[in-house]
Amino acid sequence: MLHNPFAEGEHKSIRPNATAVVIFGASGDLTQRKLIPALYNLAYDGYLPDPFIVVGASRTEYSHEQYREKLKLAAEKYSRRNLDSEIWTKFSEQIYYHKLDSSNIEDFENLNRFLDQVGQQYDTKLNKLYYLATAPEQFGAICSSLKQAKMINNVLNSDTQTRVVVEKPFGYDLQSAIKLNDEVR
Repeated sequence: MLHNPFAEGEHKSIRPNATAVVIFGASGDLTQRKLIPALYNLAYDGYLPDPFIVVGASRTEYSHEQYREKLKLAAEKYSRRNLDSEIWTKFSEQIYYHKLDSSNIEDFENLNRFLDQVGQQYDTKLNKLYYLATAPEQFGAICSSLKQAKMINNVLNSDTQTRVVVEKPFGYDLQSAIKLNDEVR
């Protein structure tokens, strides 16, 4: 294993609680080239909470197993290290796929129920991180739908946390950035 000077002084035992990362735009290039290889490497280094659930969400039709295989090929190609079959197997067993149209509120409500079911399967409440690896034009609709489906909680009044991560430029100008920010509050 290569020495990582940034890891000096870190304690792997200090981890966040059980977490689900929902990647919107899950079938896209960013997910395959960057997100999944990075998450795999964090799993390899032992930095992810247990359980650490990844839910891919996009319009493309995949079964959980088809999606896992697609991500395995991406991780093999783009990871900074070779795949360790034992680590990949454990990591990939917690990867799921959910078909979702970002303009359909029912799809978000179904996703919310699915996340609840996954949490029950692992007998835990999940922190949720919503990662928007989509075109900027979709940010507002996704954030509004997350709020409407009650998937974003008030951190002060909850035993779990939710966060929204936007990968690309946030809005087109100051006014559109303020509007996007207001949509997730």
